[in-house]
Amino acid sequence: RALMLLDGLPLLSADAAEVHWKLLPTEQLEQIEVLKTAGSALYGSSALGGVVHFRTRRPGPEPLHVISGFSGIYAEPPTFHRNPWGRSNYPTMNGLSYLHSARYGNTEVSGSFQAVADQGFRIGETSKRLRGGLNLRQNLGRGWSAGLAGHFLIDSMRLFSIWKSDTDAFVPAVGSTNPQINRRWLLDPSIMYLGARFQFRWLNRYYYSYNNFNNEDFALALMAYSEPTLRWILPTQNLSVMVGAVIQQNTIDSKNLYRQQGSSQQAIYAQADYQENRWTWGAGMRMERYVTNGLERLTLPQIRTSLNYHLFAPSSSSDTMVVEIMPLRVDPLPYAARGGFLRASIGQGFRLPSIAELYSNSKIGGFRILGDSTLNAEESWSAEVGYLHRFGCRAWQPELDLALFHSFYRNLVEFNFWVSLPTVFDAQDSAWFNDPNLDTAEINSRLFQKYARFKPIGVPEALIQGVEVQFSGSLPWAKSMFQYRLGYTFSNPLNLRPPAFDSTYNSTLTDLMRFLKYRYRHLLRAEVSCHLKSWTLTSQIRYNSIPLN
Repeated sequence: RALMLLDGLPLLSADAAEVHWKLLPTEQLEQIEVLKTAGSALYGSSALGGVVHFRTRRPGPEPLHVISGFSGIYAEPPTFHRNPWGRSNYPTMNGLSYLHSARYGNTEVSGSFQAVADQGFRIGETSKRLRGGLNLRQNLGRGWSAGLAGHFLIDSMRLFSIWKSDTDAFVPAVGSTNPQINRRWLLDPSIMYLGARFQFRWLNRYYYSYNNFNNEDFALALMAYSEPTLRWILPTQNLSVMVGAVIQQNTIDSKNLYRQQGSSQQAIYAQADYQENRWTWGAGMRMERYVTNGLERLTLPQIRTSLNYHLFAPSSSSDTMVVEIMPLRVDPLPYAARGGFLRASIGQGFRLPSIAELYSNSKIGGFRILGDSTLNAEESWSAEVGYLHRFGCRAWQPELDLALFHSFYRNLVEFNFWVSLPTVFDAQDSAWFNDPNLDTAEINSRLFQKYARFKPIGVPEALIQGVEVQFSGSLPWAKSMFQYRLGYTFSNPLNLRPPAFDSTYNSTLTDLMRFLKYRYRHLLRAEVSCHLKSWTLTSQIRYNSIPLN
């Protein structure tokens, strides 16, 4: 529920509003910006959890060539699950990528590709994919420039949907792995003018995605997105003003999965930011309109404001720490004093259900996947407080970051698995009941597959709270440099109004339904890198706890 951007443009697909991570050009990335909570009029109201902005590398004065490869192995599962791989045939993943970046006169060129073969940690869930990208930028002089970027992905994989049993979670049930072909491409033409006091940008994106689960269940989705912006910078008044507009058109063509659907979004916005000493104030207004299949679903005006204040006084002689509590949103800017700084934020937003959540109609592994066209828009507000401490004053100083987060949702959309038996069985069901060759277990299995459903529901009220800790730094040794990053995240995802069960009948089920679906409570991660001249070797470890529901 965070907005993902690639070079200033949304990376969400038109049909499922999902981020297809395999499409992300990781070998070209130079910077990742994270803006937590929904507090700026520059971004749509659907960014409930904030914005994650991926920026690709621009060529430097010297040409750059990077060849990288990786290889990984999946460890054996916990002892309470059977190991389908044996003790000497663990699945692996391997990949190779290349990046070229250079300037040719007034033209900037960046190109890359990546090939990956992944056996997956579950039987039959293989993936072979090829990704490539090309970024061109032409300097037209006098502050003007034009750009054209393109990225593509071809992914041949098998989709694992249902496990065999509770002890064979890494083995698929019969018929539950489906071959899938993904083809996606992005095309981003742009033009911009950057002056000292005035800036103009016109960014565009065409996003094509094609998913084929089998010969009948396919989805072809096309998103056309355009966003012109104007910005005025008034340095003598410490003020900047930005106005812009958004036009987005989504078209979906599918035989069975979604059928033919269409949606559009229009928005206009204005944002002003003012800075004085340690204060930064921002205010904005945004008007958004959403249309689905020709019917207007929502038109919403929004007024957003933010107030930032440095938490530490500039004077090092004072031991007083000033903390201001703002009524709407607090986003203190990093101000290093005595080795650390504090931050806090709070914001709100909403999200309309995607086409997939509204109109899905498919069958995978014998189970029906359905949408719900009556779903309402999600509403949310979230807050975070954090502290970053720097140890030492050298360039390789370690850092410790601690953050507490709190998010509240209304009408939170979640996919749920349920079985709805009819009040009156049909002729096929009666034939199964009367077949002497079928035992009770086989009859129940057939009824289960026939009437089982994956369907989205709106959770009336939900709460996600937690803490995140990260320790990172660098350590020079001889002619090399070691970098490390250790992190831990604890979250408590609660359904504040769970379904009612008789606790005397099944107290365990009643306890588990208090938690939101498919979420980890504990996440551990570690990364160590060694840099030696032009070579880099990286090792990563990640652990997820078992979802409680």
